[in-house]
Amino acid sequence: YSTQVSLLKNSWADLFILSLAQCKDQINLPAVLTAVASHLQTCLGQDSLSLARTRQLVNTLAKIKNIVNKVDELGLEPEEFAYLRLCSLFGSDQTSESLLAVTEPISDCVLSSFRTYYQSKKGHREGRFA
Repeated sequence: YSTQVSLLKNSWADLFILSLAQCKDQINLPAVLTAVASHLQTCLGQDSLSLARTRQLVNTLAKIKNIVNKVDELGLEPEEFAYLRLCSLFGSDQTSESLLAVTEPISDCVLSSFRTYYQSKKGHREGRFA
């Protein structure tokens, strides 16, 4: 159980961004980001947030929007999103040796499977794996 919690703690931000990118049309992400920015503006006007904190949050929203747009430009298929989520969850950037020992063989399998999937769908070009 603690391993699962640690894996989610380490990768939740990546998983969240990937999910936003995949579901951006269903949730109308531009409207959500506009509403959040409007709320921040209101909070700033009411002095419930400092200017520094508001700037930080606005910069974070801009980064999220930029990342989601770049992922959208890739034109990923649902299977590719699934592989990317698995790569994020079981990636080699774990915070401890014990997690790395658990995730390394899984990560190798995920990457191998992703490469096989990509080659079968896109031909035998190196493509994104170059």
